[in-house]
Amino acid sequence: MLPSWTTGFDEHEGTNGRNAEQKSSGVVGHVRNVNRNDIRPSQSARKTTLECNFVAVSVSQIIRPTTSVRVRLQRAWGLLRHDREYSLLSATTLLSGALIMSRCVGYAREAYIAYAFGAQQQTDAYIAAFTIPDILYSLLAGGTMAVTLTLVLTRFKCEGDEEETHKAFSVLLTVMPAILLAAMVVAEIIAPQCARLLFPKFTPDQLRLCVRIIRILLPSRLFLYIGTMLSAVLLSMRRFFLPAVAPLLLNVSVLATAVLVGSRIGIAALAVGGLFGALVGPCLLNAIGVSCAGFSYRPSLDVRNPGLRAWLRLSLPMMISVSMFSADNWFLSFFASGLSGDITRLHYAKQLLFVPVALLGSTSSQAAVPFLAKLFTERRLQEFERSLNQAVYGVSAVTLLAASWIVSVSLPLCDGVLRRGRFEFADSQKTALYLSCMAFSLVFWSLLMTYGRALSAAMDTLTPAVAGTLTAILFFPVYGLLFHVWSTLGLVVASNLATAANVAVLAALLHRKGLARFTTLRYREIAKTLGVAVAAAIVGHFATGIINIDGTRGADVIAVALASVCWLSTVALGLWITRSALLNCLKDRTGPVCGREPDDEPKVA
Repeated sequence: MLPSWTTGFDEHEGTNGRNAEQKSSGVVGHVRNVNRNDIRPSQSARKTTLECNFVAVSVSQIIRPTTSVRVRLQRAWGLLRHDREYSLLSATTLLSGALIMSRCVGYAREAYIAYAFGAQQQTDAYIAAFTIPDILYSLLAGGTMAVTLTLVLTRFKCEGDEEETHKAFSVLLTVMPAILLAAMVVAEIIAPQCARLLFPKFTPDQLRLCVRIIRILLPSRLFLYIGTMLSAVLLSMRRFFLPAVAPLLLNVSVLATAVLVGSRIGIAALAVGGLFGALVGPCLLNAIGVSCAGFSYRPSLDVRNPGLRAWLRLSLPMMISVSMFSADNWFLSFFASGLSGDITRLHYAKQLLFVPVALLGSTSSQAAVPFLAKLFTERRLQEFERSLNQAVYGVSAVTLLAASWIVSVSLPLCDGVLRRGRFEFADSQKTALYLSCMAFSLVFWSLLMTYGRALSAAMDTLTPAVAGTLTAILFFPVYGLLFHVWSTLGLVVASNLATAANVAVLAALLHRKGLARFTTLRYREIAKTLGVAVAAAIVGHFATGIINIDGTRGADVIAVALASVCWLSTVALGLWITRSALLNCLKDRTGPVCGREPDDEPKVA
């Protein structure tokens, strides 16, 4: 084996990088093959081979100076192979990059909706129509399917039982979609009655449009459910590329369909695009990946299969419970249904808020699930706790800073991103107010994902299910009370309080289980970041106030740019003065932002 300085090859890149270099380096690859297959491992032979390799590399670099560039390009392309097995760091990077692209397309989609339909009764009906399909999807644990099925398949793979892994996958892919299909048929029939029950303040026209969209969206949930199961197979094999790309195709389909046929069939075109995108993206794309991975599928209704039973033990608590992610959307739509446009404005504010939530909380926790599950299965609990607390510190610190930026630029951001067509400046002002208040819960939404998936990785889905359900039940009257006191703004305050309470309960339960003790959290560093975030928010908000935001694009851009520069300068200065560990974490890829230690992360196969 040659040292890396002679070949430019990093042993930690894995077999994909090694194969790429062998194919691209000509003479070097030939000498390596001779070294491995034809030369006996004597001392003189090894010495001669090393000298030949060194000369070959030198000659190759002189005659073909672009070889290193081609090698690097091929390595970069290898990172995007659908059959590549990712490390925790590379998986998080991939998911973050795919999410950014998906969010960009999602922004174009939301911008089109705002331009074409504004914040009116029809957009309220469109957003509310997702409630019934989402309830049905949640009842069969669709939202947690990727996590729970990944855990089951990972456990079987760690035990070396490949045959049982394939059987469990076949049974689940037969039984659960069949149940969802039956439930979907029933929901199609009773959709009008359900819509009247959930949205009693809708007008007759709104109800008819809502029911029409519900009936289009229901089949898309079946495709999403199947696609989520298929993605779980790929995630259990640490193949993240296709599951990361599938949501991007879904968003592209929604946007393209809306632009092409939106003028003819109205806002229902968005639902049609979602139906087609769910089929092509999550369903078919992941199916191709599973097939290429060698996973066989044979329809089976063996309800006694151990894999099905193990999955049911993990998923049943999720099926009969309510998460705060779902409950919060339902409560906001229920109480705001009588206020024209407020469901839409709340939806836009939450969409903007969940960009950093998904980028910082969702991607890191999703990528960490297979690795945390492996640590827990192998009973490496100290490494489990250290990795989780590193992730908690990293997510908390970065989301606190992100929240302070959102507070400082909320009005020009909402106006610049959303105002166009029928979405007016007054709508931007209300949306910005809701977004500023929601920003206080940014850290809690991110930690809710992190803690919830950590418990799932520890094969405990009952705890987050019970915690989420009790929080939703206890806070439902709080939503109603604050709505009557402060109208729609009261709903945002209630949402913040409910999320914070849910996170506190999960943190306490993890501490009690010994998986993330309070004594090991980095309170001092989090307090430093909080102080810097408050100062940066004040400075950024003051900078925004200097610019007269009058509803013009130029004023929005100048305000966001000025506030961002002032905010970033304050953050950098504050972190330097307080000597925050976050600076070192941003410089060192093995720090807590990445949530891993060099010795803990499995190397890329």
